[in-house]
Amino acid sequence: MRVFPGVSCITLGVEDVQRSTIFYEMLGWRVSRRASGPDASYFQLNNIVLALRSTAALAEVRPDEPTPTMVLNQHYGSHRSVAKALYVAARARAPGVFGPSRTHDGGSSGGFVDLDGHAWSIAYDPACPPSPDGSLILPA
Repeated sequence: MRVFPGVSCITLGVEDVQRSTIFYEMLGWRVSRRASGPDASYFQLNNIVLALRSTAALAEVRPDEPTPTMVLNQHYGSHRSVAKALYVAARARAPGVFGPSRTHDGGSSGGFVDLDGHAWSIAYDPACPPSPDGSLILPA
């Protein structure tokens, strides 16, 4: 197995999710009301998802590390594939591999930091499985 060669979602850490959501809506981008909530907003772009999360929420993921302002995300179709991707990252000597752990919605997540400190999230969300090409389609 290899880690999927792509990005399905980019998460931006923002100071105020509601304010930033309004900004992106003013750009003409459509927020997925079904996927979004008070702590995160999700926008369907052409073949990728843009997520807005508070910097405080991003800091909770790895409290011992500096808070990232951007996270690259890959979504997989099962718990097992998340675990395998994290194993491959660890075998490649990623300096900061964590997870997988179960999420509140029945999925799983983990991640790693690459050699230059870029944060990657590896996740399985049963409510939003990836297409065969790895892209995500959010509920409207």
